[in-house]
Amino acid sequence: MAPSAIGARIDPSVDGATLEALFRKLDARQERPVGALAGKMCLVIDLVRQLPVDLWFSEAARAFDTNFLADLLARLAPNTRLILDRGFYDFTFFAQVMDQGAHFITRLKRNAKLTVVQRLTTTDSVCDLIVWLGTGQNGAPVLKVRLVEVRFGRTW
Repeated sequence: MAPSAIGARIDPSVDGATLEALFRKLDARQERPVGALAGKMCLVIDLVRQLPVDLWFSEAARAFDTNFLADLLARLAPNTRLILDRGFYDFTFFAQVMDQGAHFITRLKRNAKLTVVQRLTTTDSVCDLIVWLGTGQNGAPVLKVRLVEVRFGRTW
């Protein structure tokens, strides 16, 4: 796909996936043994139009989604709202997204460290907060972010 700015009039979702033996059906991949991982891909989808925006591939099947962060940042436009799975959970990346005037939505990790700065809303089903996220350990930035928690059954 042609490089373009991610976020120019779109709301993108980003997901990484490991490609399995399905690729063995391609002539170039037939020599791989059954069950061999074929690589890693990262797909950016425009959620409104439900169309792909960008696709990156790496032959390193055991690579982490975070290997695609530089690709995302290079194409990120201001005012973009990235929806990320937890494979992209990286405090330095989050800070870079914010520095570029963009925003992100992701699920909080269970062991995340946070300090409440301000409560915006608290009800039986929604808790909307401004928090400091992170500890600054190993040089990672501590981020001031909005945290929205929604109760699903007994779980927040």
